Amino acid sequence: MAYATAPKRFNFSDRIRNVMVRIPPLSHDVLEVRLPDAQANPYLTFALVLFAGMEGLRQNLKIEDVPIQKVAASRLEAQILADQSAFVEHYIDPAVIQAYKTRG
Repeated sequence: MAYATAPKRFNFSDRIRNVMVRIPPLSHDVLEVRLPDAQANPYLTFALVLFAGMEGLRQNLKIEDVPIQKVAASRLEAQILADQSAFVEHYIDPAVIQAYKTRG
């Protein structure tokens, strides 16, 4: 049995299994979210996925128009990307981001 590796990019599909967000082909009312890393906070990850979906609906974006984003390869890279992201700044309370910076 072959195991899929964790996703390296923030992408989605209704056909490919090794993506971060998958909509199973037979049930379009289900959303599967795979974490890129065991250290990722599942609640924040899922919240950001939902916010991204809502933002896409507000902007009337089509799935194929959304650029594929790279997933951070380390905690430090994740922190840098989060600090530079207007999207994260808008949706995640600064106190939560600060708590991650001071942790470990």
